[in-house]
Amino acid sequence: MENAEVMADLPKDIRDMATSIKKGKLRFDIHVSDLQTFLKRLDKISNRISFSIILLSFSILMVGLIIGSAIAGQTTVLWKLPVIEIGSIIAVLMFLLLVFTIIKSGRM
Repeated sequence: MENAEVMADLPKDIRDMATSIKKGKLRFDIHVSDLQTFLKRLDKISNRISFSIILLSFSILMVGLIIGSAIAGQTTVLWKLPVIEIGSIIAVLMFLLLVFTIIKSGRM
């Protein structure tokens, strides 16, 4: 008996749905249960990737300075500061920070 009522209302429901689609008023409500957890994890991943790209570009810049100074036979001193040594220290510290955050998160 219940199925007969559903079947009787089915053509009307399909017609209403088709009308809604034609008018562009069809809405979908999708609920993801762990959306906030997923977004936080995605944010951490994107931050880590950004930091890795910055570290890579800094390392490429430092390699260019080292190779350039080796070819020219000169030391790279800007404003009386040893650029290569300071850059190397910064690169090592950035690398250690990246490794520390990866180990701290427990996912390697």
